[in-house]
Amino acid sequence: MEGFSKIAYKGKEILYADYSSFGFDKEKTLQLISGFANEYMKCPPKSALALVNVANLHFDTDIINALKENQDKTVPYQKKVAIIGMKGLQKVAYNFIITLTQRDSVKILNSENEAKEWLVSD
Repeated sequence: MEGFSKIAYKGKEILYADYSSFGFDKEKTLQLISGFANEYMKCPPKSALALVNVANLHFDTDIINALKENQDKTVPYQKKVAIIGMKGLQKVAYNFIITLTQRDSVKILNSENEAKEWLVSD
């Protein structure tokens, strides 16, 4: 599936969803959201390490709803989720949501390398 890969990093496997080249392509975006959730659910509970690149991604109501629906399905499988590519108010708003929901397993980071390091740290 376009935009999905698995990264081996310091002996651990990271599921990588890269939306950065999708822009306004809703069909590709929705396909990756669904496919990424399916990959998550192949992992044992509380074991998945995920890196999500949302740089340049256009969000609309359909995409936000699909992300929320699939997030609800994948939470039992998540160990850590690193998000890169957020900027400005989008980043501030999402950090606020993370704080409100007390989800220390999700973090917004500035670079892919920083994200990978955080994901494999324990």
